[in-house]
Amino acid sequence: MNVREHYLILRNAIDERCDRLFQRFSASVNCRRGCSRCCTHLAVLPVEFDQLRRIPGISALGERNQRDNPNRCPFLKDNACAIYAERPLICRVFGLPQLWRIEEWGGDGRLLPQTSWESALDWCELNFTSYDPEDDRDSFKDDELIDMYALNQELLRLNTLFCSAPEGKLFDPHHRIPLGELL
Repeated sequence: MNVREHYLILRNAIDERCDRLFQRFSASVNCRRGCSRCCTHLAVLPVEFDQLRRIPGISALGERNQRDNPNRCPFLKDNACAIYAERPLICRVFGLPQLWRIEEWGGDGRLLPQTSWESALDWCELNFTSYDPEDDRDSFKDDELIDMYALNQELLRLNTLFCSAPEGKLFDPHHRIPLGELL
């Protein structure tokens, strides 16, 4: 199995989890077609960039001229995602309760073991309006959260594999690529 296939397995697992969470929290989630508040111009790792550049006609789907709002995602058209089925992982999980681990460093400048890290809960401010991310962590079961550390670790692992494979050798594994470069 190649890296691209592993990426698609990860993406499908994320989609299944997100679908379940959107159903579970439908009364608390306001994410709908037409809401583009979170659709900013972001950058992705080479493994995701490679997946996106394989979309047929990708360069015609986006908007190069972003003078009105340069921070807007170039694939946002009429407040809808032109690449919705292929959108990056971060776009898939946005809006849902995300658990972020806060890395902690010792006085000697070394990263402390993960077991000592604190975590923070976050979501789109339009969602879960009756909850407070700082006070309501215990309101969510672990399987009702997107563990962003675990997701990012797996994405970084796949990115490292991709960048060391022949098709990824031209990419810098430590450099995120703006979506606008697909245009």
